[in-house]
Amino acid sequence: MAADSFAKNSLGWAAQQLQRRFSEWVEFQLFNEPPDIPLGSFPSLPGWVAKFALLLMVALAAGWLCWLAAQIFLPELRGWLSQRQIFPQSLAKPQKTPGAAVWLRRSQEWQRQGNYNEACRALYMAMLEHLDETQQVPHKLSRTDGEYRECIRHLPQPRSYQFLITVHEELCFGNGAISAELFQRCQQAYQQIESQ
Repeated sequence: MAADSFAKNSLGWAAQQLQRRFSEWVEFQLFNEPPDIPLGSFPSLPGWVAKFALLLMVALAAGWLCWLAAQIFLPELRGWLSQRQIFPQSLAKPQKTPGAAVWLRRSQEWQRQGNYNEACRALYMAMLEHLDETQQVPHKLSRTDGEYRECIRHLPQPRSYQFLITVHEELCFGNGAISAELFQRCQQAYQQIESQ
């Protein structure tokens, strides 16, 4: 092959040269040491400007590294601290949920409107609030129907609770609509719960 067919420069070589020229320029600006190659198009700056630019780049790099570390470690740190009751999950005031009486009124309103799905859902919520208000089973947003079913096993009349939980599961995971008759059965189950 002839010498003319080889590439005289490449993108990688040009990037390496630019990096070398820049680092030598920074070195020259900071320490006034002569570079190995001519600086060419890089301007000569006063020493304080070069030092400020270098400190700014170092500060930005340090800030970026701190931000990255926070993104990685802060969620784990919050979880660890919240398990030890040192750092609360939320600094905001917890929202107060409507009481059993409010849910019962909502159920009656939806019943009058013929929306039996929402009326049964409101009876279920009234049951949960009743359990919380009577301090039988404290209300937790993360608790599932299966967990409530386990909690109510020792209570009197567990069938009434189980019936409302089963209807709630059907509302959430089933495709059927709640009939007026099924709503009446839910209402009777809630009345039995309330009368205990």
